[in-house]
Amino acid sequence: MDGEEKMTPIQFVKLECANYQVDGCCLGVRFDEYLRHRGFTPRKECLVARRRRCIYFEECVAPMQHVVTEPVRAKAIQEAVAEYRQITNQKAAGYRACPVCGEPLQTRKRLCPMCASKAKRQSNRARRIATT
Repeated sequence: MDGEEKMTPIQFVKLECANYQVDGCCLGVRFDEYLRHRGFTPRKECLVARRRRCIYFEECVAPMQHVVTEPVRAKAIQEAVAEYRQITNQKAAGYRACPVCGEPLQTRKRLCPMCASKAKRQSNRARRIATT
């Protein structure tokens, strides 16, 4: 970015996202807080380009705004992240993620619906085995 040019969220993704491919698709690789592989959901188009929330962007790309030392570039990145949050209707910078898969959690929930369903089935299965 030259001078004080405004950076859009998709420009930031194109520059810094490891999942973004030249043809505009997304590899969809995700990691947990211990850097263990936690998902692989390839997409034909980048979620940020479709103006939707992207967990990988929020966890791995957006935090770069805090480590860039060049003032002009840091400001451009902060504006891109702020625009992304506005586009995706996020009131706060943080969010709660499912501890199993990393998907955003609903208010007052411990797991996302998919992981909650799996945990319930597993719990029921273990209970049935224990009673036999």
